[in-house]
Amino acid sequence: MIRPFIPAFLKRFDDKFLKNNPELWSTRAHLVIYYCIVINIVLALTCYIIPAHALADTTAITWAGFLSIISLLGIIIWIIYLLRFNVFKRFGQISPMRTTIVYLLYFISTAAICSFAYIPALVETIKANRDYSKSKVITDINKMNVYINQLEYSYYNKPWNVDTVVVMDTLPENLKRQYIDVETVDTYEEDYADTTVAFIHGYYKIIDTVELRSKVATADSMVKINDTLYAFFECPDYVFVGESYWRRSSSHKTMSSKEIYDSVLAHYVAPNKKLVKNSLDKLLNKYYLKENEPKYATSYDPQKPKETIDARYRLTTINNGINNYNSKAYRWTGFLGLALLRIIFYTSLIFSIILFVFRHSSIKTFFITLLCLVVLFIISGIFIGLFHSSQAAVYGWYLFYFIIFSVLSILAFTNKKRNIITGIAINSVTLMLAFLPLVVIALTEAIQRNYYYEHMETKTYDPASLDMLFKIAEVAGPVIFILSIFIFMHSLYRKWYSLPQD
Repeated sequence: MIRPFIPAFLKRFDDKFLKNNPELWSTRAHLVIYYCIVINIVLALTCYIIPAHALADTTAITWAGFLSIISLLGIIIWIIYLLRFNVFKRFGQISPMRTTIVYLLYFISTAAICSFAYIPALVETIKANRDYSKSKVITDINKMNVYINQLEYSYYNKPWNVDTVVVMDTLPENLKRQYIDVETVDTYEEDYADTTVAFIHGYYKIIDTVELRSKVATADSMVKINDTLYAFFECPDYVFVGESYWRRSSSHKTMSSKEIYDSVLAHYVAPNKKLVKNSLDKLLNKYYLKENEPKYATSYDPQKPKETIDARYRLTTINNGINNYNSKAYRWTGFLGLALLRIIFYTSLIFSIILFVFRHSSIKTFFITLLCLVVLFIISGIFIGLFHSSQAAVYGWYLFYFIIFSVLSILAFTNKKRNIITGIAINSVTLMLAFLPLVVIALTEAIQRNYYYEHMETKTYDPASLDMLFKIAEVAGPVIFILSIFIFMHSLYRKWYSLPQD
């Protein structure tokens, strides 16, 4: 067989692998991983050589779209090779452990093929951090904001916003009842003004101690007028550059408006404006890139000082460049990093499970299974839409189908002939099992949330705890699926496929 670009050592390994572990060899995982490594190296070098400014708009999305198509073609070519030899369907001696390893090799190989789309984005991050230091960018942002506020002090010196509240240990029941009625019953529109007045003590909003602690934690400044009267002050917006810059580390942070006020404006001392202007111009030129200028002519309102300052220093262009760098440098951290990880994880998980089912089921049963699931999805969607079902109903349908398919799949141990309905049930359970923990957690949360909305009760669980539960479910699902292959899925497929055809 002709295999281009395969080194001699890999050919020797391939021959030995075939003789000693034919079921693992049949996955072609060693060849897939080798080709993926070669392609990724060539792709990374190409992206690294292509000139691209760190402040320019990202091209990773375009690359990802193109390379996703290449990855799909790669998976198709891989599947064609898999069709040529299947130890399972030839009734070879395969242990549950080896069947489990076969699935893991499917997952790893799929992830390797899907990794093509991530290489340009990864190279962009490397190049951006090579050209600009994260800590230096944050330092420059803070300097630019300080310089602008020093230069524009007389023009942009705004009063603080104030919010005065009356604090009670708990809100009176009549206020609670009126507040609930207004929020839940549309016919109370005429009484809304009166209810609002009842909920306000004079000109001050009434809050409880729980909301007080929240406001204290987020307020820029607070004055306690007496035991029950508090004034909360909000600092004006003094951030002109890097407004959407993410605060990533504890050691280097962009300054907030309050911090700028404390360091520059609270005890303002007139600077040497010429020196400050020169320093500011150097920094503005450092982060200025012509292609980041607005595509369309923009106007500004002279009555709005911030818009005037923005136009005076071309801050829209500067912020566009900094945001472009920011999107590249911090792409693999925080929420976005987890989102990118989830994309490749779930893509690999879904493709590998589908491939596992395809390899362990008859071709006819496999495609009928997919058709049945699509039909069930459409029918369920129609029912959910017609009856205006809640989110909990969606998860409920999922569990209902899973239970039905589980019961039908057990019949494989009692059937005398290979039944296509049993095969569809086994395939469906296999396709659905990895996502079962997520569905259970989501259903529980949806039912609990519906209960709270109906009874207007405060949630008793912590959102952070719920997020942790979902993360545990994300890991538990694939782990349960892998264990199920070893414990019963291997035997179930083996038993069903070995039966004489109906």
